[in-house]
Amino acid sequence: MTYADPVPRRPPTEERLHEVVELGKRDVPPTAADLRPYLADKAGIVAAAAAKIAGDAGLRDLERELETTFARFLADPVKTDPGCRAKLAVAEALRKLEAHAFDVFLRGIVYRQPEPTFGPPIDVAGPLRVCCAAALFESRHSLALLHAAALLADEESTVRAGIASVLGSIGDDACESLLRLRVLVGDPEPQVIGACLQGLLAASLDRELDFVVQLMRDADEGVVRLGLLALGESRDERALPVLREYVQLSVDKEVRTTAMLALAISRLAEARAFLEDLAANGAPARAAEARAALASLGERD
Repeated sequence: MTYADPVPRRPPTEERLHEVVELGKRDVPPTAADLRPYLADKAGIVAAAAAKIAGDAGLRDLERELETTFARFLADPVKTDPGCRAKLAVAEALRKLEAHAFDVFLRGIVYRQPEPTFGPPIDVAGPLRVCCAAALFESRHSLALLHAAALLADEESTVRAGIASVLGSIGDDACESLLRLRVLVGDPEPQVIGACLQGLLAASLDRELDFVVQLMRDADEGVVRLGLLALGESRDERALPVLREYVQLSVDKEVRTTAMLALAISRLAEARAFLEDLAANGAPARAAEARAALASLGERD
């Protein structure tokens, strides 16, 4: 008699992860009771999946369990929560639930989790710091701005860029002042300056358009190109004259083509009409550049 090989079982962690993921796929939304065992799971990846489902489902009954889960994964974090996935998922869930989980957010905004690599350790907690900063602003915590200012000087460039976007979304005078200061001081990573310029224009194009334009007049090519892209991302008609001017007057091809790309990504009808006219009627080199700008976003064949 021959026996069929047994169907291999998933490892226990993988099995529990599969179970919680399936809970999130059901037609009937999961309940707090469904998710509690998975939030209490010792594996960070399982608890992270449960936290995301709890936030997406709006399960406010789980706020206390989410806070407990966050605290639990602060212990021996590299082993229990590699990549900081569980703590980030918990913070994001509490933010979605509009919970005043100030203990979590105040711990998370300063939290660092260096993890070993083949080179120097890498801090994987940057996204958590940015998420907690946004949550503190949204819950109107009195220390939100104080901690946000510190994150503009964070060692991780992705954190500096991320908090710049958060400050731009808040859009008050204090946030704009911090963003202006970061721009004027400079940053070794272009993405940070670009995020600051976008944040300024998002905060108040009325107040910040002149500042950004004047900054570009006296800046090197890299900052000029970042400013042009920020103007395009604003998707505001008031930015179009500046972008057209750089297209028409710049002798630097990189700057000129960036201005054309900025016009394309604005997705404004007037900007598209300008580029299409240039593509059809401009000098051969400029026409080719305009076609490339349109094609880069699938606007034309």
